[in-house]
Amino acid sequence: MKTLHFSIIIIFLIGLISIHSVNGVLVDNTFIGSYVVKDDLALINNQTYYISKPYDSYDSNQTIIFHNVVFSMPTAFTSPPDPSGIVYSLAKFTDGSTEKLAVGVPLAYPLTTLSTHISPQAAFTRFMNNTFVFLVSQDLGFSSPLKQFNSGIKAEDVKCKDGLQLVIKAEDYSPRCVKPDTASKLVERGWALTRLSISGLKEIYSVGEKIGFIINFQGVLRYCDHPDVLVIDSNQNMVWKSQDVNSMCISAPFNPIPYVNQNFDLNSGYGGPIIINKIGNYTVKVSLGGSNVEQGFTVK
Repeated sequence: MKTLHFSIIIIFLIGLISIHSVNGVLVDNTFIGSYVVKDDLALINNQTYYISKPYDSYDSNQTIIFHNVVFSMPTAFTSPPDPSGIVYSLAKFTDGSTEKLAVGVPLAYPLTTLSTHISPQAAFTRFMNNTFVFLVSQDLGFSSPLKQFNSGIKAEDVKCKDGLQLVIKAEDYSPRCVKPDTASKLVERGWALTRLSISGLKEIYSVGEKIGFIINFQGVLRYCDHPDVLVIDSNQNMVWKSQDVNSMCISAPFNPIPYVNQNFDLNSGYGGPIIINKIGNYTVKVSLGGSNVEQGFTVK
């Protein structure tokens, strides 16, 4: 029943692959579909992995050591393995912990199981022809921002070492990791981007439904800087305005605070949630730190 249940899930999710990604989709700890491989590195869900050569042995008494992780060859109930059966590989990490990686039936796309162990994360991919590969995550703490970026990781998802701050170069949208005080200077000079975005705002709301969202800001904020939020209707009439936090703030002769990556909840001190009792098309406009962003939504 477990195998059948897993197979039904995979069949259902095959359609999602073409909808959400040309390469694959991550469901819990299973990646369904193909992934990009370049220079012996695989990119799965914005994480870079070392990838082994393909194997076809299902002798569980054999093991291989790949980037300091010991993998057992997958265990199969039959030889050759039954295409409808789940196979297992045991991964042992340098901290002494072990984890069983179970991979189900690759009906139309490869299946990859990712370990819950992080730093490193191990993975096991099974292909439709019953060959397989092992993967171990790359330690991004020792990988430069540009190397991460060139491997296919988005600039905003690049990881920096402790004590360093990610900035995005305005000229070519490439990432850099710098000290916080350096980041603030780069923004003021126009070298680095200030990033302002809205997350959690739905496309459609019902009349009277509570509307809330998160404002994401990356850049330099001065002492009294807070987001200014407006909602306008299709006739450009203002229907909602955030609470004026700046009017309650006593300015001080401080230098700009360091470059920050901060989220603001509309419902926490800014007058949210928004409630609109009239159907129509509306636009949220947010201003903060010299940047502006807007996003539309509909009330039905």
